[in-house]
Amino acid sequence: MLVSVNGEQKDITEQRDLRDLLQELGYDTACVAVAINRAFVPKSLYNTTLVSDGDAIDVLSPMQGG
Repeated sequence: MLVSVNGEQKDITEQRDLRDLLQELGYDTACVAVAINRAFVPKSLYNTTLVSDGDAIDVLSPMQGG
Protein backbone atom coordinates (compact mmCIF):
# COMPACT_ATOMS: atom_id res chain seq x y z
CA MET A 1 0.00 0.00 0.00
CA LEU A 2 1.44 3.39 -0.99
CA VAL A 3 0.86 6.61 0.93
CA SER A 4 2.47 10.02 0.64
CA VAL A 5 3.93 11.55 3.80
CA ASN A 6 4.94 15.19 3.38
CA GLY A 7 5.24 14.57 -0.37
CA GLU A 8 7.43 11.46 -0.02
CA GLN A 9 6.05 8.09 -1.11
CA LYS A 10 6.04 5.42 1.60
CA ASP A 11 5.27 1.76 1.01
CA ILE A 12 3.55 0.29 4.05
CA THR A 13 2.80 -3.39 4.20
CA GLU A 14 -0.52 -3.34 6.03
CA GLN A 15 -3.35 -1.01 6.87
CA ARG A 16 -2.89 0.66 10.24
CA ASP A 17 -4.18 3.53 12.26
CA LEU A 18 -2.62 6.96 12.03
CA ARG A 19 -1.02 6.83 15.49
CA ASP A 20 0.82 3.57 14.67
CA LEU A 21 2.04 4.92 11.33
CA LEU A 22 3.31 8.17 12.85
CA GLN A 23 5.16 6.31 15.59
CA GLU A 24 6.68 3.90 13.05
CA LEU A 25 7.95 6.89 11.05
CA GLY A 26 9.51 8.41 14.17
CA TYR A 27 7.07 11.24 14.89
CA ASP A 28 6.14 12.23 18.44
CA THR A 29 2.34 12.18 18.16
CA ALA A 30 2.02 14.67 21.05
CA CYS A 31 3.93 17.33 19.12
CA VAL A 32 2.52 17.20 15.59
CA ALA A 33 -0.57 18.25 13.68
CA VAL A 34 -1.76 15.99 10.87
CA ALA A 35 -3.97 16.31 7.81
CA ILE A 36 -5.02 13.41 5.60
CA ASN A 37 -6.04 14.41 2.09
CA ARG A 38 -6.04 18.05 3.29
CA ALA A 39 -8.50 17.36 6.13
CA PHE A 40 -7.24 18.06 9.66
CA VAL A 41 -7.33 15.02 11.98
CA PRO A 42 -7.76 15.80 15.70
CA LYS A 43 -5.28 14.03 18.02
CA SER A 44 -8.20 12.31 19.73
CA LEU A 45 -8.88 10.43 16.47
CA TYR A 46 -5.32 9.31 15.62
CA ASN A 47 -5.86 5.80 16.99
CA THR A 48 -9.20 5.30 15.19
CA THR A 49 -8.29 6.90 11.83
CA LEU A 50 -7.18 4.23 9.37
CA VAL A 51 -4.62 5.11 6.72
CA SER A 52 -5.68 3.93 3.26
CA ASP A 53 -3.86 3.28 0.01
CA GLY A 54 -3.18 6.54 -1.84
CA ASP A 55 -3.69 8.83 1.17
CA ALA A 56 -1.71 12.08 1.23
CA ILE A 57 -0.58 12.71 4.81
CA ASP A 58 0.83 16.06 5.88
CA VAL A 59 2.64 16.11 9.23
CA LEU A 60 3.42 19.51 10.71
CA SER A 61 5.63 20.06 13.73
CA PRO A 62 6.47 23.27 15.59
CA MET A 63 9.70 25.06 14.79
CA GLN A 64 11.78 27.14 17.17
CA GLY A 65 13.21 30.46 16.25
CA GLY A 66 12.01 33.89 15.46
